[in-house]
Amino acid sequence: MICDVIHLIYASRAVTPMSDGALADLLRQSRELNQRAQITGLLLSVADSFMQVLEGSDAAVQETYARIERDPRHRDLRLLVVEPIADRQFPDWSMGFEHPDDQLLARVLPGYLAPQTAPLVDPAVVPHAAVAEYLLLQYAGRGLAGGV
Repeated sequence: MICDVIHLIYASRAVTPMSDGALADLLRQSRELNQRAQITGLLLSVADSFMQVLEGSDAAVQETYARIERDPRHRDLRLLVVEPIADRQFPDWSMGFEHPDDQLLARVLPGYLAPQTAPLVDPAVVPHAAVAEYLLLQYAGRGLAGGV
């Protein structure tokens, strides 16, 4: 089976806490770049940590991830999965965005305990790709205000 689309899921931490304005700037920039590269996906931001799924051609997704690796706003990058997919989970979002709190995560992610630092890069919270995919898919198909 030949797949034209892959998805890549990673988690990272912000080097410094991000204000709402800084997050808005990051989203605006990401959406512009993703639209040009025909990348879709979703960004979760929790307690100054991030989890993101990128969907698109292998070359476009790998190029975007390489740019993220060089971005001085990120640290502790944790690549969770890169694999071909039959269909995009976020086809209408150049970069959807959710900013769930610990109470919401405790409801949608069984066994979630919010550590004080970097909940999305902590292997105790997100031990493997299946947990990351489950968490991200909680937002697929929802009419989020942050989706664009």
